[in-house]
Amino acid sequence: MKPIGAFAYRYLIFALAFYLFAQAYQQYVLLAGPLAGVQGLHSAILVSTHPLNVIRHVLIYLSMFLMLPAFVMLALRYQMQKIFSRLAIIFFCTFCLIEIGYRSVYLFQYLNVTANEYALAAPEAQQHLLPQIQNFFAAIEKIYLPLLIALLLGSLFMLLASAKAKTNWMTIAMAVSVVQQVSRLAGYTALSFLNVFSGIWYFVLVAITFGSLLIYVYEWRQQTIRHNA
Repeated sequence: MKPIGAFAYRYLIFALAFYLFAQAYQQYVLLAGPLAGVQGLHSAILVSTHPLNVIRHVLIYLSMFLMLPAFVMLALRYQMQKIFSRLAIIFFCTFCLIEIGYRSVYLFQYLNVTANEYALAAPEAQQHLLPQIQNFFAAIEKIYLPLLIALLLGSLFMLLASAKAKTNWMTIAMAVSVVQQVSRLAGYTALSFLNVFSGIWYFVLVAITFGSLLIYVYEWRQQTIRHNA
């Protein structure tokens, strides 16, 4: 399998750790921060412009730009499993690009314009804006379906490549990711009772996935150093 250079190693460690930090921060904002316990669309809109929530979206947004090349670098290691690795790249890149597109609209249109306009509007004007905001959130829910499918398929093909190559930490990471995405996608079906990894459990699975990837990258670097010694 392909060795990893010092720059690629540092980049992957930074990208994976940044994504993990962004997810940890997101859980803080959702479970213990300003969004905790918010009920109703009106309250959710008003609190969405809170600086901590804006930072949450910025961190996730930036992490996607980091993870886009990181996914490619991780998949390209599996040169002997070329079909699986190329398919993983296609679907991981699709996932990142959909996320970047959605977060761009959310940050620069919804948070920067619509939510602020709603917060400053009179009650009558707020009622006029509500259908527009409801349509926006309905569109986001629809966007998440192809986003999750792309992440599921990327994880699945990377799982197949890593299983053939017997890279255990990558296999663990991708297996956990597959389970998580299948569970989340079940929420779109009659099997919604299988969508059990929400709240803190969502972050637990993310932490296992990206913690395993960090160990995998470290071991990859150590193998490269031993090979070059």
